[in-house]
Amino acid sequence: MKIRPLEPGDVETLVDDLWFPLAREMGDLDEFNRVADDVREDAIGYHERALTDEERILLVAVEDGEFVGFVYAKRERAMPTFQRTYDLHVIEVYVREASRQQGIASELLAAVESWENARECEWASLVVHVDNHAAQSLYEDHGFDVKRKFFAKRLE
Repeated sequence: MKIRPLEPGDVETLVDDLWFPLAREMGDLDEFNRVADDVREDAIGYHERALTDEERILLVAVEDGEFVGFVYAKRERAMPTFQRTYDLHVIEVYVREASRQQGIASELLAAVESWENARECEWASLVVHVDNHAAQSLYEDHGFDVKRKFFAKRLE
């Protein structure tokens, strides 16, 4: 298995083979995460930003020529009220179901933490669904602690 940066010709494959399965799994966890119809072009554009924005990185895990996982992260300036300057925010981490429990997500997280722009970051953060216990366990194994809780309410 090899981890490498996303390349321009990779985006559609990433979206079709990995992002849509991620989106479906998140939608199955909670209606809050349901994906709208006809979002493929938007998803492609969203992930293409990693190719041109120096503050973003998208790494793919490739095994036998196929994408088996990815991590998408960005370096962002912390609020001016905080002592820290930059945070590394992990936007998405996903490993296809058939490739899980093989250490791929761990390798993806380690790779994004060693990204050159992450060197200026004091903290890494991410958001995980309350019912995604496997991901929570992974993140705890990587030293992540709960710092905040995210609440959502449907407005009628």
